[in-house]
Amino acid sequence: MSSIYPIPPLPPLTAEEQADPFAGFYYEPIGDPDPDILDALRPDNPMPPQWSIGFEDIEQLFRPEGLDHPCGFCLRPDGTGYMSMRVDMGSVTPEMRAFFYTRFLDAKPLYYRIWLPGFHIDHRKPFTESFGWGQGRVCFRREIIPMNSPPDYRALGLSAPMEELDPHFLSVACSSAEFVPLDPADGGFYNVMLGVYKKNDRGGVVGNCVSWFGVDIVDGKPVRMLPEGETMDLEKVRLYTCHQAYEMTRLRDILPAIFAQAKGSEKE
Repeated sequence: MSSIYPIPPLPPLTAEEQADPFAGFYYEPIGDPDPDILDALRPDNPMPPQWSIGFEDIEQLFRPEGLDHPCGFCLRPDGTGYMSMRVDMGSVTPEMRAFFYTRFLDAKPLYYRIWLPGFHIDHRKPFTESFGWGQGRVCFRREIIPMNSPPDYRALGLSAPMEELDPHFLSVACSSAEFVPLDPADGGFYNVMLGVYKKNDRGGVVGNCVSWFGVDIVDGKPVRMLPEGETMDLEKVRLYTCHQAYEMTRLRDILPAIFAQAKGSEKE
């Protein structure tokens, strides 16, 4: 794994967890994202702020051409943070992805840790995770578009339904959250997360994620949530961008095998 996002030491599994039929995936090495994505994650390579988009510009994500600059991180002129990440998940199909989020993840606490070992700690809300600078809880404030629900394009201020903007559209989720560190010295922040998933040309899934840091959504409008005179920590924005890239890459690498094993067990 690249030093761009060093993996923490793996917490040991209990004897019961070791006996789980999916436990072997916990020890599968975490693979790196594609080289162009790794380049966009380098500490010395933030994107120019003018490449970022505001919440009011998100319709670009839903159109076939997508964002002009789909991978990167930066601080915006108002001091808030921004990241965008696009990962082609290869042979991961919509059926596999639905199985993962609606059946697999909630089945056992171990399965969330399998997704990104060392970083994912607890899937019970609020999620407990490490993003590379310390552990904390992701406390959801409001779901603007809940995951796995029929999306209302008007909730995001779009000009038309998502499937009309792009027939490859599959699903969307959008929420605002607060990162609350377990160690207060690590510092918390608000952020808004938007994930848009589309079909690739091979029947698989492409994940497109955008987040704004130091921002909340109030009455459908973005509001800066940083104290006067403060800016987001650019390294935290970068590490969060790494987290998104490695999460989607990890699913690309292990979900087809997990899905095949689960389906095989159902037939026995």
